[in-house]
Amino acid sequence: MVLSLRLGDMTLTPQGEPGATTPAARDGAVSYSLAPLLLHGRYSLDVRPERASPLDTGGDLAPLGQAPSSPGHAVPRKLDEKTHEEHLKTARAERAKLAKGSPNGFRLVSTYYQHNETFDEAMNSSYMNGWDANGVTAQMASDTHTAMASTTQVVNRTAAYTDTGGKQVTYNENAFTQHSSLMSALVYLKKNAAEGDKDRYARAKSAAEAFKSHVEDTDNTKSKTTPRTAPQIRETVKTAPVKGQAEVVGVDDDVYLDPDRYLERVEREGPGALPPGLDVEDLRHLQLRRAVILAADAAASAPVGEVYYQGSFQALIEGATVTAVPAGDRDGEDGGPGWVQADVPEPAVDFDDSAWQGEVADVARARIASMRFITVLLREAIAERVAVAARTGQPSFVRPTETGDDQTQDGQ
Repeated sequence: MVLSLRLGDMTLTPQGEPGATTPAARDGAVSYSLAPLLLHGRYSLDVRPERASPLDTGGDLAPLGQAPSSPGHAVPRKLDEKTHEEHLKTARAERAKLAKGSPNGFRLVSTYYQHNETFDEAMNSSYMNGWDANGVTAQMASDTHTAMASTTQVVNRTAAYTDTGGKQVTYNENAFTQHSSLMSALVYLKKNAAEGDKDRYARAKSAAEAFKSHVEDTDNTKSKTTPRTAPQIRETVKTAPVKGQAEVVGVDDDVYLDPDRYLERVEREGPGALPPGLDVEDLRHLQLRRAVILAADAAASAPVGEVYYQGSFQALIEGATVTAVPAGDRDGEDGGPGWVQADVPEPAVDFDDSAWQGEVADVARARIASMRFITVLLREAIAERVAVAARTGQPSFVRPTETGDDQTQDGQ
């Protein structure tokens, strides 16, 4: 017998008004605390016969229901078919130039083709559903497309892009973040693959780690941008020394499979406990990717089964904060919404289990008490909705200086 938990009909209501603003580290930004947020929703605890190969979610209860997006959720910018084909032509032409230009270029292109099928599988899997980065990846692709035909336009510009949620992200930040997403996808594909098929995912992961290491050799990292034009990139590929595997800093599969353990270790022991090449922000991204991947696996599993119990749940979330750059202070722009980011603690969810009885109830309570990926997903979804509410001026979410006396408490 397999238990699954579905959540839906969720509402979030602030229990008061925001606190006073204080200056934030970012120029022109302010931070303020929100009143406690009350999360309400409905759950369904379902049971179905155990399959021959049950989904392994590491003790987490799954799957999640797929509720529609809340009003105001931004739609990511995507490339139209014509633009997409133009970008592909540029990529094909660039591969041809690299392959003919030097032994290094030939080696690079050959490595790509060697693992192309595996990368394609990862990119087309549900594990990569955050690749668009709320429109940033499409903007990066457009800049890359035009820069490769130029001798002066830099490929990795230093100016930040603004995503559909108002967040600012640099070229390098998104590139390195999506590299981590791809690594997560490859690790989970390897984990779920037949024994004889695991090696191809491991080899693709190693190749991508080597490529990342070469990029870092150009003084480009997630937090540092050294602008490069297309001719400079081609010359770098041509002259870069070949690296041995021992020179490449890779990330162990365990970090992708259980980032919670590494985050807890860092909290106990400090930054010295971080895995090589990663920071706390990276681990939180891997934590979110793990949650998304487990949810995708759960949603793809066979039918939910028979409803065993239904009821309500709630969580009181205290300590949420909002950081915002007022309109007109963002990169010299006038008007329009400012940049907004919300930080929300993981909710401690309280389920109404008063009707639960027997062995199934005992198992369900134990598994819910140990679940992590559902609360991580909830935290990210709540933070996103809070940021939208603050950016669009919803009462009880906006900056205190923007809240009029006639505004009343509202939910989002």
